[in-house]
Amino acid sequence: MSLARTAIRLPGFPAARSGSHRVPKNERLSPLKVALYLAGGLVVIVTYAARLPDVLALVVREAFSSRAIAGGSGGVAMLVALRYGLARGIYANEAGYGTAAVAYGTAASREPVQQGLHALLEVFIVSFVTSTISALVLLLTGAWQSGERGAGAVVLAFDAAMPGFGGWVVAFCVFLFGYTTLIGWAYYGEQFLEYILGPRVVTPYRWVYCGLVVLGATSKVNLVWAWGDLMNGLQIFPNLVGVLGLSGVVARLLREEEARERSVLPAQGGLA
Repeated sequence: MSLARTAIRLPGFPAARSGSHRVPKNERLSPLKVALYLAGGLVVIVTYAARLPDVLALVVREAFSSRAIAGGSGGVAMLVALRYGLARGIYANEAGYGTAAVAYGTAASREPVQQGLHALLEVFIVSFVTSTISALVLLLTGAWQSGERGAGAVVLAFDAAMPGFGGWVVAFCVFLFGYTTLIGWAYYGEQFLEYILGPRVVTPYRWVYCGLVVLGATSKVNLVWAWGDLMNGLQIFPNLVGVLGLSGVVARLLREEEARERSVLPAQGGLA
């Protein structure tokens, strides 16, 4: 498994070392992985569409079962759900993480409001749409009862609908996720450190980052996830200070955009 993870991360070396030159390519790969995963998930859902009413009934029934009520009233189940939901959600959509501003800052656009709306749409697609499809494919195929967890369960679900091919779809999506994450995080760290310490830190940082890629690929998975969750959590706090401090600027830009749109609509009506 360590060799497999290392092999997946090897293509990230040239990308990490080349810095921001790879960001446009990463921009094209990210929609590809989402579209491919959504298409595969829809194939699974259509294949097992006859089971959909039973699955939806199962979701509603279990949500209001005595076991769910006991877990929610005790607080333990709720805390665990919140803990993993927030931790994994940050990896997927980076909402509240502070890195989205760095990514959208590279866009060739002079409309900050539109960029903000695009970011909101991204969070909706990644968090709601893809998560719902993942849940449905696991429930419809019965993969959730297989004992597998994470990507392994999704592989079983996709293979059930697309034997011999579905697992490769998931593997390719996981590869793209890992590759684009390596590029994105390398760029984020480079931009942060360059802003604080200057351009001289860029080259040493890239070499250190490449070394950490190998360390992460050969370490225990649980340790890597725990360390990543801890660092992500610590990064949120200073970002929240910036979010609160700039909230007035965001509100002003939104009001200006709304006023501009209101002024354009009557003019268009007159032309019509």
